[in-house]
Amino acid sequence: EVSVLPTLPTLQASFEYDTPVAGQDNKVHVSGKFSEDVTENTFVAVTFYDVSSAINTISYTSTFDCTGSACKIKAGDPFTQTVDVQIPGNKDTYLMMVEVSNSNTDILGCTFTLLTL
Repeated sequence: EVSVLPTLPTLQASFEYDTPVAGQDNKVHVSGKFSEDVTENTFVAVTFYDVSSAINTISYTSTFDCTGSACKIKAGDPFTQTVDVQIPGNKDTYLMMVEVSNSNTDILGCTFTLLTL
C-alpha cells in the first residue's frame, strides 16, 4: 500500500539582502496562508542543509506571537514572519528549508530552495 503525503501550503521566503553572503547576518521573510489556525507555540524554522551529506548544518527559529486562546492568525489569513539568520560559510551550496510547525510538530507549510554562495 502506498501512503500519500498530505498537500501542504507552499510558503514564500525571501532574504532581506538579495545576495546572501557567507557569514553575513540576514533576515528571511516568510509569508503565506495556512489551512488551519495558528496556535500557541507555532514557529518558523529556517534550516540550512549541507547538500553533499544532507546533514543539518544550522537551524534558526522564530515563534509566532500567539498566547493563550487569542491567536491573531486564523485559517486562510495571510501572514508574514521574519527569522534572523546567519548565512553559513563553510560550504558553497546549501539546501535551505523553511517550515512552519505547531507545538505538535505538525507541519503547516513549507518551501525549500538551493542556495549557492
